[in-house]
Parts: sequence; C-alpha cells; structure tokens
Amino acid sequence: MSEPIIEVKGVHLSFPVVRYHARGVKEAFLALVRRQKVDPEQKRFWALTGVDLTVERGEVLGILGRNGSGKSTLLRVIAGIYAPDKGSVRSVGRISSLLELGAGFRDELNGYENVRLSGAIMGFDARQIEELLPRIVDFSGLRDFMGQPLKTYSSGMRARLGFAVASNVDPDILLIDEALAVGDAAFRDKCMERIEAMVADEDTTVIIVSHSAGDLKRLCTRLVLLERGKLLMDGAVEPVLERYEAILRTGAPVRA
Repeated sequence: MSEPIIEVKGVHLSFPVVRYHARGVKEAFLALVRRQKVDPEQKRFWALTGVDLTVERGEVLGILGRNGSGKSTLLRVIAGIYAPDKGSVRSVGRISSLLELGAGFRDELNGYENVRLSGAIMGFDARQIEELLPRIVDFSGLRDFMGQPLKTYSSGMRARLGFAVASNVDPDILLIDEALAVGDAAFRDKCMERIEAMVADEDTTVIIVSHSAGDLKRLCTRLVLLERGKLLMDGAVEPVLERYEAILRTGAPVRA
C-alpha cells in the first residue's frame, strides 16, 4: 500500500482567549493570527483536540461541521499556516489552497500582477509563472478584467481568480474552504468539473470544506465530521451526512 499523502496525528491547537476591553480590537486580532506567547495562566480556547486523520493520494475528502467546529482551522493546520500545540502533521508534495476569498491577493495590483505574485509565493520562477498564466486567465473567464486592480473586482470575480490560480498550478494537494459557495452556478459547475478532472487525470488529493450536501455527494469519496474541535465521525459520504443532519436538527451531537 502506498504511503498516505497527508497524516495528522494527535493534533491539538489552542488560541488565547483575548480580553477585548484590555487591548484594541486590532491588537487582539493580531494576537490570534500570530499566536503570540501569552501568560501560561491565561485562559485558552482549544480549536482542535486530539485530531487524527489520514488521507490517501487521489482521495476527495469533505469536512463537515457546524460553525466553530474547527473545519477551517484543520485546513490551516494541514496547509502549514498554524503549527499545532501538540501532535504532528505530515504532507507530501505541493499544497495549493483557497482558504479565504482573495487571500494572498493585493487590492492595488491588477489581475495579472496578482497571479504573478501568487505564483512567486508558491515558489515558481518567472518563466514557470508565464507558462501557467494563459490557462489561469482562460479558466477564470476574466480576460477583459485582468488589467484592472483587484479592488474593482466583485466577490465572485475574486473567487474565480482564486480558484483559477489554486487549481492550475499542478498541485499534489488542493485545499478548498467554502470557495465554491461564491459565484454563479455556471462557474461553480466548471469548478466541480475541474476538481473531478484533477483527481481523475492528475491523481490530485482534494480536501474541501462545504455545507452543500449536493457538492459533497458529487465530489467526495469520504467525509469527516468535526464537533467542538474533535473528529466525531470518519466514513462514507451518506452515513456522515446523515449524522451531520441529525446534529443540525437536534442542536447537539448524537451517539453513534
């Protein structure tokens, strides 16, 4: 059996609970993002607790959970944005991610410049970026707007450009956080087809966070369910969806 492309072992991740009356909102936000060292006696919020997860090459894994369950945090741990307090994360190959609308883009730069910036951040040299540029532009459908600064783009246009970049840089692993919820139906379907092609033709591993049962049923080979930072269920698509829907109905986890 081949080696898993992603292994998450016993991951715990916490953030300090910031007292907003004691500091400005900006400083509080930066403390969370930077995870600055704090007094060990300070209260902490555990965003992930003892998460174990193994993902094989070519899998499409969906992550479900209520708001605040740790879905986005887990993606950021896998992407290497957050380092866990305890446990380990191992991945093989290039990771491309679309974790936040327009993340990594600069409002004052135009579409072309933002694509080049994103490519450079991912480690591509200038020649490689120019080779990738035409298919990124073609996929986005934004050719007529690529010379305009990003601040003039709608949220749907930002999503188009972000997905076009993330899915056309030949990643081994693609991480998507609710990105398909933005934009028109035709482009969403185009994104779905692109993901399916990446898995079938390129053996790409995809992890997607979504609240859309239809999207998850179409794309995923497996689902995991998070609840309050813990992995509650890991299995086939239909049973995990049923468990999630039961949680939404009752407002609390149900026993297996």
